[in-house]
Amino acid sequence: MKTYELLDILDFNNVRKRMSVIVRQNGQIKLYCKGADSVIFERMDPSCEMIKETTVEHLNKFASEGLRTLCLANKIIDENFYQSWKYRLNEASCSLENREEKVDACYEQIEQNLILLGATAIEDKLQDGVPQTIANLAAAGIKLWVLTGDKQETAINIGYSCQLLSDDMADVFVIEGWEFDQVKGELMACRDIMRTVIKQQQQQQQKNSNMNCDVSVITFDDDPTIANIQHPTI
Repeated sequence: MKTYELLDILDFNNVRKRMSVIVRQNGQIKLYCKGADSVIFERMDPSCEMIKETTVEHLNKFASEGLRTLCLANKIIDENFYQSWKYRLNEASCSLENREEKVDACYEQIEQNLILLGATAIEDKLQDGVPQTIANLAAAGIKLWVLTGDKQETAINIGYSCQLLSDDMADVFVIEGWEFDQVKGELMACRDIMRTVIKQQQQQQQKNSNMNCDVSVITFDDDPTIANIQHPTI
């Protein structure tokens, strides 16, 4: 059985997108880090390029299946470097000004040249009733927005599993721009496509306007006062 002495915990937050622990085992100091693939790859030692390629393939496969992924890495820390780093961390932790920024700078300093170990994938199952609830909200005309830090493939897959996205939709638009003008241009292009699709649907509805159609009523199980009358062709 291996015994580890826990020396430090480098906390996770939504900016860092990672957390680390520093331990001592058999006189050797090691840092273990887990986090989003992007932040781990940015801090990875150049010697890990080969395993990175294989890991990226696995990550893409996991994401396409709707699994949530993390990358794992570690490094050996020299005793003298650790002691000097620990002194700077203590000073940053006691600072009365810009404490968080100084602590994050210390974290950043030691989380470099990481050795990539691999990746993990877990299934985060939806709670019971979530898909039907989201479908009912959408049917009632309520606009839904989901903010997620998942990979794009994972987010799209989960969108389908919770019925936020459906096979009946003409297309799924992915906005990839970073700058304002890029995002605006992509949104304008999506708007033009949607206008074309809506126009085609309206023309089709006019052709079928004389046909008798059934009307379905969709309600929430926990609130029968909320209902939506939905035309089958919409």
